[in-house]
Amino acid sequence: MIRSILALAALLAATSAASAATTLVTFKGGLIVTSTSGCQDWNPNGTDFQGTYELPVGGSPVGFYSSLNFLNPSGSSEGFQRQNDVFNTAYKAVTAMHVYTSINSFSAYLKINSQSPAVISTSTQSVTLTGSIKNWGQDADCIVNFRMALVKDLRLNR
Repeated sequence: MIRSILALAALLAATSAASAATTLVTFKGGLIVTSTSGCQDWNPNGTDFQGTYELPVGGSPVGFYSSLNFLNPSGSSEGFQRQNDVFNTAYKAVTAMHVYTSINSFSAYLKINSQSPAVISTSTQSVTLTGSIKNWGQDADCIVNFRMALVKDLRLNR
């Protein structure tokens, strides 16, 4: 009897751990900068980008990252990444990268203002979101607001 209870407990623990495994899910699609404020250098207002949104789902984000990437058709790109966490409605410090004729790394702040569906799982097929980034392009006063419509990248999420 005790062996059966211990075996059942071990099975439940293994099943629970397996169901809580974290998976990095990737979405790709279109993105537009809907408004900006305080941008002194390049003002991306109205610019269409290709976008990528990656986030850990199904468990703890520790050991994973969340990222948003903006690829400009002109060839430049902006990337924003946060280790061991997911984005939400509060500004969070992120590592930012600008790639064009050189690569620059700097600090910025990112928040997701709205997301649909509100909870993303490994079976989520599409997501729309709006968000804001402070310190766009290393311009401390520049705030960029954006909207993304994305679908799950099936090549990366099996």
